[in-house]
Amino acid sequence: MQVVYLDPPYDSHNIICGVIKRLQKYNWIDTNSLIIVEHAKKIKIKYPETLFLWREKIVGNTCISCLKYIDNVVIS
Repeated sequence: MQVVYLDPPYDSHNIICGVIKRLQKYNWIDTNSLIIVEHAKKIKIKYPETLFLWREKIVGNTCISCLKYIDNVVIS
């Protein structure tokens, strides 16, 4: 499994989406990747449609979002 950690400036949700799209475009992430994004909790980010919010943890004003590809959904 490949883990990608993104920690851009807190008020830059557009940067987060742009970076994820570039990672996908150049095949630097795939269906086995886990993307972890640290951002301000007040910001709601619209992630690319190929990803889903797997887990989220809020600590103070910080939100840590863990994303996976839709293909990785495991039904239990």
